[in-house]
Order: sequence, then C-alpha cells, then structure tokens
Amino acid sequence: MESPGASARAVRRTHLQFSSDQAAQEFESLASRRQSGDETQRVLTQLLSDKQRELLVLDGRLKGTFAVEPDKKYQYDTESKTLYELVAHQGSTPGPDEDSTPVAGLERRVSRQFDEETTAHEFLRLLAAKQVINQELEALRLLLREKQLEQERTQLALNNRYSMVPERDYQFDRESRTLYELVPVPPSPAAQAATP
Repeated sequence: MESPGASARAVRRTHLQFSSDQAAQEFESLASRRQSGDETQRVLTQLLSDKQRELLVLDGRLKGTFAVEPDKKYQYDTESKTLYELVAHQGSTPGPDEDSTPVAGLERRVSRQFDEETTAHEFLRLLAAKQVINQELEALRLLLREKQLEQERTQLALNNRYSMVPERDYQFDRESRTLYELVPVPPSPAAQAATP
C-alpha cells in the first residue's frame, strides 16, 4: 500500500510482520478502505470545486442580465412579475416603489419589473438552476464531511492497531506478510551540487 507521494529514492524498513494470513487480510482490508476513502474524498472535492464554478457562472449571468447580486436576498412575485430585494426592516415608512409586506423581519423593495414573459421565464430558469446547484453543493459538503469522519476513524484504527503514521509511506508484501515503511533517502552531496 504505497502512498501516491512515496519518494522515488527510498529504502524499505520492516515495520510489521503479520503472524497469520488472517491478520494480514484484516490489515489489507483496513488499508484498502483508507485508500478507497482517499480517492472518494478527491472525487468529492473535485465535484465541489466544479459545482462552485458553475454557481459563479450562474451568479455572473444573474448579475449581468438581471442586476441580481449574489450576496443579497430576493423574492419574486409571479402574479405581478416583480422581483423584490429583501432588506433589513428599518422601521421607516416605505416609499412609493417599496412594499411594506414583511418577510421574516425584512421589507421588500422593487428591484425589477418584468414586462416580457420570455424575460421573466429566463430569470426563473436561472434562479431554479441556482437553487438546484445550491442544494447539490450542500449535499456534497455533507457527504464529504461524512467521508472525512470515516477516514479519521480508519486512520485512527491503522494508528492504534499497526502504528501507522499518515505522513509516512508504506508498502505491503502479501507473500511474506510484511508491512514495510518506505524511508526516503536524502540525496547525496554530489547529487545536490549537480542540481541547478
């Protein structure tokens, strides 16, 4: 079970000799679970990154086309085809283009009135896509956290049972039932001098 970051110049040092095939298989099962968990986390992290990029593009389109700021709250009224910005209630009397209907301690200010059905439809389509992406992001974050906790438990088991340190590289030889630690060999002074 050699780690991906294992040094090309390393020597094998015996870390643990398993006394039976069953003990070796139990180790391999746990080590395999850790390796699989590492890969799962890499994939989930990449998916999160991709979804965040999608969200940025969508926010850019909403801002560029409809002047919707990603850090502000809005409410859309389908009947009047009006987009309201939700702002903190100041206790003042609403102006002529404001609506005093409270929304959880917020007041509504007209942000945009949609005159054409196609424009309103495009806005709603982008808004729905943003909601889906936000839900996907939340689900991915929860799943990643769950996998991270699983990895922590797996690594703790490897530490406790086999004294394996996550920062070190290991290699398992099934035939001899031996777990080796791969110890990096520092470059020789001559090799260091030759490096530009």
